[in-house]
Amino acid sequence: MPHLRSAEGIAMMKRYVNNWSSVLLVYSNLKRNVTVKFKNGDTAELSKKDYEPFYEKLYRRHLEDNGFSYPAENMIKTPDGLTLMLLNAMYSLVFDEIYLMQVYGKPDLAGKVAIDIGAAIGDTALFFKKCGAKSVYGYELDQERASIAEKNIKMNEMGDSVVVYNKKATVEELHKLMTTINDPIFLKLDCEGCEYDIIPKLDMSKVTDVVMEYHMKPEPLMEALARAGFSNIRPDRKALVIRAS
Repeated sequence: MPHLRSAEGIAMMKRYVNNWSSVLLVYSNLKRNVTVKFKNGDTAELSKKDYEPFYEKLYRRHLEDNGFSYPAENMIKTPDGLTLMLLNAMYSLVFDEIYLMQVYGKPDLAGKVAIDIGAAIGDTALFFKKCGAKSVYGYELDQERASIAEKNIKMNEMGDSVVVYNKKATVEELHKLMTTINDPIFLKLDCEGCEYDIIPKLDMSKVTDVVMEYHMKPEPLMEALARAGFSNIRPDRKALVIRAS
């Protein structure tokens, strides 16, 4: 998601918002609030304390211009044919990160098993399945998100190869799962800091690719990946993502 004060963010606002300069004043703390006027005639109230309605409307327009559609208010259809229920009114920017910014890349997962730590509503798990994964095992600690993920997996008829567990992805839990997998493993982590506990301790012998969001300094994670034998370690500080293969 580009910061709205970045060149990319300003360019996006110019495409969809008439009074985009007033939006920047709010983000620069030079104005308390503003009624955002979209070029299609829609409006949204924006303040530093309540920016979600504006963000959602902005990113919906951006996604619609890139092949997404919204069959219902809390439902999205992706360009690759997935239909997903959304967690809440502000979720479109997540699909921008996955599909357009490609923060996890667009990996060729043919012949591989994906493990998705921080699976949320199943969006990334289903995305990895669309990338060719033989099967996907997701972990999501939040009960509401895990419940929606289960519904999304069922709605897309992928229950035979995609599962999201409503439990914490501990090193012990992951080790137990990995002993049952004989294929190469693609590992994704977005778990608000748990990567610092998992990566240094996990047996990575079956893992061929890692992509993770990091929430503190990346160096301990990069050092742990290097010790595990990864040589192609690529930190993206703008997206706060580390990729390794």
